[in-house]
Amino acid sequence: MVTMPGHHGTPEQRMASATWAADLANAARPQGEIQPSRTFAATFDAHLPEIIAG
Repeated sequence: MVTMPGHHGTPEQRMASATWAADLANAARPQGEIQPSRTFAATFDAHLPEIIAG
C-alpha cells in the first residue's frame, strides 16, 4: 500500500526518481565531482513532490 510508512513508491515513481537522479548527475559540472550526500538528500527532498507527481 502506497500510504504505508517505508513504502518505496510505485514502479513509475521509482523510475521517475532514478531518471531525476541520473539527469542531475549528467548535468553536474565539473563531471566526476561528488556531491555531499546531505546536499543530494536535501535537493532530492525538495524536488520529491514534483518527482512523484509525474
